[in-house]
Amino acid sequence: MRVKVVQLLGRVYADVLVDVELPEDPVYADFVAAIPSAAAAASEANPTGEFAGMQLADGERVDWIVEGVAANGSPWKEPVEAATEAEAAFLAACSVLEQSRAGRPSNIPRLMEGLGNQAIRSVVREGPVPAP
Repeated sequence: MRVKVVQLLGRVYADVLVDVELPEDPVYADFVAAIPSAAAAASEANPTGEFAGMQLADGERVDWIVEGVAANGSPWKEPVEAATEAEAAFLAACSVLEQSRAGRPSNIPRLMEGLGNQAIRSVVREGPVPAP
C-alpha cells in the first residue's frame, strides 16, 4: 500500500511516497508495524531525512476525534484528518506522543514502544462519509 512518509531535512519537511506491506483494511497495529519499513524506504529515496511521520497516500480525508489513554494513565483527545478509522487512531497517537515528547519520531524503536503503550478508547468521524 502506498504511504506518504514525512521526513525532516534540517528545518524543512519533505514528503516521500513509498510502498509498504499493509493489509487491505489495516488496523492500528498494522500502521505501527509498518513504521520501520516505511522509514527505511523513505531513507533510500532521501538519505539525509529523518522520519517525522507517516499517513496513507490515497483516500479521501475526513475529520475524526480520537480519544485515548497514555501509558501514564492520562486521558487525551485529539482531532485529526485521516482516510480511515485506523489511520485516525494512528495519527492521533503519534501527535500525542510528539506533543509529550515521549516518542521522538526519528527514534523508531522508542516511537513504536510509545505507540504500543497508547490505549485508543474511541474514534468518531466528525466529517461527512466519503463517497465510494
